[in-house]
This record gives sequence, structure tokens and C-alpha cells, in this order.
Amino acid sequence: MARHNRTSGNDMGLEALAHSPLYLKFQPAFTQGTGLPLALHGPWMPGLVGYFRKQQNRFCALMATANLSCAACYELQQRLTREGRRRTKSLTCFAGLCETVVPVRTDAKLWAFLHTGQVSLDRLSRTRFQRLASQLRTWGCALDLKSLEEAYFETRVISTSQYEALVALIGLFAEKLSAEADELLLQARREEVPAITRARLFIHAHHTEPVPLARVAQAVHASPAYLRRHFKRATGMLVIEYLGRTRVETAKRLLRNPSLRISAIALESGFHSLSQFNRTFRRITGRPPRALRHAPS
Repeated sequence: MARHNRTSGNDMGLEALAHSPLYLKFQPAFTQGTGLPLALHGPWMPGLVGYFRKQQNRFCALMATANLSCAACYELQQRLTREGRRRTKSLTCFAGLCETVVPVRTDAKLWAFLHTGQVSLDRLSRTRFQRLASQLRTWGCALDLKSLEEAYFETRVISTSQYEALVALIGLFAEKLSAEADELLLQARREEVPAITRARLFIHAHHTEPVPLARVAQAVHASPAYLRRHFKRATGMLVIEYLGRTRVETAKRLLRNPSLRISAIALESGFHSLSQFNRTFRRITGRPPRALRHAPS
């Protein structure tokens, strides 16, 4: 049960940071003022970082539709979160674009990452794109190279010194955000209805089983109507949506094991069928499970 308590605390801490006035003011100001995307995500969450659609580099969005290139992006972001747990880390992807994570942490705890990038620190050239296109052909990626080339040359190019200055600015903000993290989590815990906390813990503990609303309500000694209303108010999701996301996070971890069949992963994560798994996974993550099938752990 300790593992589920820890996961629940992480979820609540991330939600508290993401909905804090400090982050809600800084994030749009930073993206509008710099033109760079900025996302906040938890360190335990596998998968590609999710930027708002209007912030997303169109070239990167197209690349994410091809399984092997998507897997390469996934591996880069996994390296970032592995190597950036203590300090800011930047890496360059196979397409020559830079991505950066800045940890939001105290001495005792890593709360989250601030993630930015999808920019080039070097001049874009047709020669560089031709090398990239050759690599994609070698991988067998079925992408429209004309559309990809157009998107490639739309990529933001900034100098190394300017990018480093912007990353340093994010670092200063991360220090401020981490200083408020403990108090934000305490406040969130005080404000959350105890029955909702118990409901979330119950879902994490039993998500691989059938978990209808009535069962959760009975477990936390609340009526289904009460739970439905207050759960949505506290988490922004219906119980069934929260359950689906919890199952998908389990599936993401299992997908790292190449010896497990996707059909087995679906059942072990709590889904009733492979079609339900595929449909829910795509709806929540924006891509099919096979997009992570070839991603290294």
C-alpha cells in the first residue's frame, strides 16, 4: 500500500504545482515572450512530453506519427529525465533539435520537470535535412518528406547563448516553484475531501480489477452521486477517466518489457479487451501503444 500512497502523493503534488498561481502566470508569459514551449510533467510519467498543440513544433509533431522516430524521441526524453534529476540537462535529438529539462526539486524530493526545447541551435540547411531524410528511409518511416521538409524549415533557430539564458530563466523559476511545493501539497491535502483521497488510493490499489463507481463509493463509505460530484471537482476527471489514466500509466511501464505481448499488457493493466486498451491508450496519450513498443527503457 505504501507504493500507492506515494503515487497518490506525487499525483497530488504535480496537480498542486500545475494549478498554482505562480505556474499559471509564468507558463503563458514565458511561452508568449520567448516563443519556446514549456510543459510541467512528473518524473514518474513515461511517454513523450505533452506540449499545448499551438506550442508544438510542427516538424516534431509529424515525426511523432512514425513509430521508429517516435521511439527515438521517447528515448531522448527518457535520457533527459534520467540524467536531469539533479540538475538541468540538455540533449540534441537525431534530427539536430535541442530539448531541455529543469528539475523542480528540494534537497529531499524531486517534484517534477519543466521541459522546453524543439529548437535548433545551428543553422538549418538542406544538407542536414537530406541526411535526416536518408535516416528515415533507412528506418522505413512512411512520412511525406515534402511536408516534413516544409515543417523542418519552420523550426525555430536561436543562438546557443540566447537558449542558455532562457534555460537559466526557467531554472530561476524552478527554484521559486520548488520553494512553494511543500506548502502547495499541504494546502491541496487540506482542501481535498477525505473521501476523495480514499477513493484515489482505492483506484490505484485495485485498478487492475473491475472498478465501477458503485464499488469505489462503497469502499469509501459515500454515495455514488456524492463521489461523482466531488471527485470531478477535486481531480477535474470522472472516476472512470481517472481509472483509465491509472491503467494507461501501468501499461506504459509494462510496455518497456519487450517480452510481454501487447494483449497481455492490456489485461494486466486492467482492460477488458485489446480494442478497449488501444482505444483508451490512444485517447489519453494521443498515440497507439505500439508507439512505445520499440522504445528502450
